[in-house]
Amino acid sequence: ELTYLNKLKARRVALGEDEGTLVCDHQNANEKQWRDENKKLFMALDEKREDDEASDVHNEESNKKVNLFQEQGLSILRTVYCGAVEALPSSFSLRAHFFEILEATNLAHSEEMRMEILADMKRDFSREPEYWDWLAKLETIDPRSRKELRKEIMPDQLQKAIQVYEEAINIVPSAMMFNLYTKFLMDAIVHKNGETQSSGFFSASDHTLDPISHMLKVYEKAESMGCITEDLVCQHISFYLQQGGLDEARELAERLCNGELSDSVQLWVLRLSIEMRNVTNKSPSLIKADLLSIFELLKTVLTKVAISEAESLWLMALNFFANQRHYFDKLVRYSWFHWLKMVAVTRDFPSLLLV
Repeated sequence: ELTYLNKLKARRVALGEDEGTLVCDHQNANEKQWRDENKKLFMALDEKREDDEASDVHNEESNKKVNLFQEQGLSILRTVYCGAVEALPSSFSLRAHFFEILEATNLAHSEEMRMEILADMKRDFSREPEYWDWLAKLETIDPRSRKELRKEIMPDQLQKAIQVYEEAINIVPSAMMFNLYTKFLMDAIVHKNGETQSSGFFSASDHTLDPISHMLKVYEKAESMGCITEDLVCQHISFYLQQGGLDEARELAERLCNGELSDSVQLWVLRLSIEMRNVTNKSPSLIKADLLSIFELLKTVLTKVAISEAESLWLMALNFFANQRHYFDKLVRYSWFHWLKMVAVTRDFPSLLLV
């Protein structure tokens, strides 16, 4: 309906009966406003200005015509919007699309309609993480171009978005909400090449928020609120590693592996890889104590993890001990015992365990 109305308006413009369109063009509008405010600069030196009053009358008539189309457009949008909400009251994406249409069109009283849609969305979807994520990202959109600033978020935009997320985790304290929160922060601090930054737009010198330190606080808050999951924990540990915090990553991985996530294969694999990296970083030639600590840790892991889920652990261990014949043989014997155990359990042959 809006497309038809805009085409009708375009035809009137082509016939010289009207001007402008219903499509927002913030750049052209700003340029036109600047030219109108500085129109004396664009007049010839010998040009007379007797027709100013006639021009003003013409502009007033044109504005009335423009406002008529804008009001008709808003009426159409409101009518269809109300019908759509009544027909599909639980569709969040539908509301978001209507909001995008409103933002892309130049309609009368659009700000009132904008606030109405936002209020309806908060009323109906305030318990949905998707809504809060959308609302926070709305703060990072340039109001002039309505384009999301994926790479360069200004400090004030970041602060407003974070305020939305902070409100969200209080209303919807869930792992999904924290996951969306941390994903947004990661997108805010990652360069095109994937390297994180702690300066530039977020430099501490201008007293703005440092998203890296804030990210760590968000992970800690997720744990304190009981919203940690395997994925969130692994993201937290990996983020420490990206920032060069090997010791912090080791400490966190050890604590969580001995806690409520002791049966997480993904977490144990990450912890083993960190410990292996730590011993290889200390010295290119591994000493007996380091090898023994890794082997004992691996044995501990295998007693906690289901045999059917331990393949990645075995592959990592075999690769690590490939050049250590003594531990490699022990590992092979240990794996053989576990294979017999699995066969005995699956085929109900307990006598095989006596081999």
